[in-house]
Amino acid sequence: MLGNFIVETVNNPGVATLNLLGAATGRVTFSSIFSSGSQCYYYISNGTSFEYGIGTSTTGAPNTLSRDTVFGNSSGTTTKINFSGLCTVWNDVPAQVRIGYGTRSRIDPTSGYLGLGLTAPSSRLHVSGDASASADNVRLRLTDTGASGRSITLGTSAGVTTLRDLTGAVDFLSISAAGLVSAPGGLTTDGNVQAGQVIVGTAGTASQVQLYLENTSRSTMFYLSASTGVVGLWDNSGSINRWYTDTSGNLSVYGTVTTPNVSTVNLTASGTSSFNYATFTGAIGGSTSGWGYGYTGGGSYSGAYAVRAYFAYGLLSSQNLIVASDRRVKTDIIEISRDEGRRFVAMSRPVSFIKNGFPGTGFIAQEQLKAGYGVIRFPFPGMQETIDDDGFISPKDEQMGLCMEDRIAYLVAALKDVYDQLDALRARLPPL
Repeated sequence: MLGNFIVETVNNPGVATLNLLGAATGRVTFSSIFSSGSQCYYYISNGTSFEYGIGTSTTGAPNTLSRDTVFGNSSGTTTKINFSGLCTVWNDVPAQVRIGYGTRSRIDPTSGYLGLGLTAPSSRLHVSGDASASADNVRLRLTDTGASGRSITLGTSAGVTTLRDLTGAVDFLSISAAGLVSAPGGLTTDGNVQAGQVIVGTAGTASQVQLYLENTSRSTMFYLSASTGVVGLWDNSGSINRWYTDTSGNLSVYGTVTTPNVSTVNLTASGTSSFNYATFTGAIGGSTSGWGYGYTGGGSYSGAYAVRAYFAYGLLSSQNLIVASDRRVKTDIIEISRDEGRRFVAMSRPVSFIKNGFPGTGFIAQEQLKAGYGVIRFPFPGMQETIDDDGFISPKDEQMGLCMEDRIAYLVAALKDVYDQLDALRARLPPL
């Protein structure tokens, strides 16, 4: 917008575009310095009035200079002067755009600091207000001239903002046009950013918020659903929910929960819709319990009721094995009749067997279930499904167990019936 020794003349221009008549003696024309269509600063005066601003130089016959923006004139306005007579036109920088004019910009004469938009710069380049650049690929480059010689750029291209290490030719951080942030080297907070928190989403987020963890072999996502309030861990590689919690605090886990190398484990699983249980392996001390699920009835497994149980795959040993039997936690107490006791004995088949390499005696759970007596069902991975001749199905990956306290109660009722009959027989015998 600025050239050296540009001076031309124009005659009676009025307020129109200037039809330039050529350079003054010892000076050059606008068209010899500026390409056609280029903007430049201009001053024009007829010796009485003057005007200055920005115009556009156009090469032609004649060469012209439009008066696009008027910065000022002899009338104290920013409108075009209606010039008459012979006028002189030249190229110079208006005071409004000079360094040090007003508060637009300033170079401090002592420090050499450059200020834009202020009069007291406090650094090499001090900008008050917004700084902008118009291009598809805009970069701000910072270079350390010391021993490290490190050079980085902050730039934007095709809608992507990138902080790039030119020394190592890697991107520290990039933000896509959709607002997705990528940090190949990881994202770390030091306790000074949001009090050490990484926050994803806002209180007004209407859709699902996701936090991805990804490498070359697996992709996992933490998510919060705005519609259901469910928080979970989704395995993209296996397309399954590893775990999730609902708004009531219920936790659902796909697979096995393992707590290795801890001295105390508190794990509770509860519900009524499926098999709910807690499994403990290894040496266990203190009070240990799990929740199982029991069934009574025929092959359809009707009449479910919740039971508390501890399942031991192998030997369960204790100096004293105590079954809680406090009256205060029981309701609807009804004595088992002698007839029910006789029926249990009649319907039950006592057997001996070999189990896990050890001899044992007892009952068969499937037979007890078919007879209408309750059993305990608990998970046992690897157990095969079987179907009896009568169509009764023993499900896959599951074992059935018996509560021996229940059986003892029926046997006591049957034994009382035997005692009653013995007492009746003794009454019929004559005294000795």
